[in-house]
Amino acid sequence: MNAATLQPGRGLPVDRNTLPPPGGLTEDQWTPIREAFELFDRQGRQLQEAYQSLKQDLARSNETLQLRNQELTAKIHELRQVSSRLEGVIESMTDGLLVVGLDRCVERCNTSAENLLGVSRPQIENAAFSQVIPFDDAQEALTRILTGGPPMLDRSWSLAREEGEVRSLLVSMAPVSAPDHTVLGAICNLRDVTELRCLERQLHSRERLAALGEMAASVAHEIRNPLGTIEGFARLLRRDLASQPGPLRLAERIVEGAQNLNYVISNLLTYARPMRLHITDVTLGRLFSLCRETLADRAARAGVTLDIRDPSAEWVARADERQLAQVLLNLGINAIEACTPGEGRVGIEAYGGQQSVLIRVRDNGCGMEPGKVEKIFDPFFTTKEGGTGLGLSLTRKIVDAHGGEITIASETGQGTTMTVSLPRGERVT
Repeated sequence: MNAATLQPGRGLPVDRNTLPPPGGLTEDQWTPIREAFELFDRQGRQLQEAYQSLKQDLARSNETLQLRNQELTAKIHELRQVSSRLEGVIESMTDGLLVVGLDRCVERCNTSAENLLGVSRPQIENAAFSQVIPFDDAQEALTRILTGGPPMLDRSWSLAREEGEVRSLLVSMAPVSAPDHTVLGAICNLRDVTELRCLERQLHSRERLAALGEMAASVAHEIRNPLGTIEGFARLLRRDLASQPGPLRLAERIVEGAQNLNYVISNLLTYARPMRLHITDVTLGRLFSLCRETLADRAARAGVTLDIRDPSAEWVARADERQLAQVLLNLGINAIEACTPGEGRVGIEAYGGQQSVLIRVRDNGCGMEPGKVEKIFDPFFTTKEGGTGLGLSLTRKIVDAHGGEITIASETGQGTTMTVSLPRGERVT
């Protein structure tokens, strides 16, 4: 028997009924050996069949695993796209966003939150929520939310940033929940409403001033007629007392007082009545020339140094020239009167951008406290002895009527800067 005859799975070409015993072996000795070879042959075939079956199962398993891997890869790609899209949405939000964990620490914030809070991301993330949003009401709301309570909507707070700027925030908080409604944390939305609050205050102030102006105008009409009578008789009295110096001075003071009061009433009526503007392209250089002599004379009499810088010819405003000249005169005279004689300096200049031109009036006078700055445009509010409190009110009304804006920056003991912004016009050739 050769080696090939004994290989498993190939089968032995034998027949137990015909295969003779090898030489030297009896039938009884050969039969167990022959049966063993037959058993070995059967088991070899079974092993081969099992191997083929296992190979097929493995191939099917590999195919299934490859399919599952492809599906998993597609899911991972999809999840990455969703995550990237969600990240983009969070980062593009104009509102600040904080994600707070059950340990009350901030787990995640967006760029708007950094800008709004004035703190870098590493200082926000992993910090205690109480350090980032230091309001007792916010901590109480967070406790309620993390214990399954209701969300907090649109709570207003003022936050002082590190550089000292105060921002008005509108804060909302809501729970972050799992599908089984288990609370996983909280999300805090921060909206900057500083400009909105400023506009609301301006609107309230202007509504109040409009009502005050209407009332004052009504009173002014009632005063003007008898005032004209008083001034007329005082002038007659002054003429008749021309030869009596003592009584003449009293009559002149009556006339001057009536004229001053009439001036106040005229300003008040101008402030109260609707403003009619004749809008043209006004060259700021010409405007400065119109006002230069008057302001220079006032500055010289007050002992104040006046520096009026001639604007570039390209700076042109869309404005009513007469009304704009009144604005410049009012601001210049106020700046001169705020200065200390002999030490005061007033600077007037103009510049601009693509859409607007600016007129800036600076002085090194006494300046104003924040409380007075807030009221400086109110009718009848004045910081000067003998002032009427109508000049700056009328100035702002004129600027508003042009669709412009007037701002003030003042510091006690350092001086004041008034800036008027107006729509830019076309260069006059």
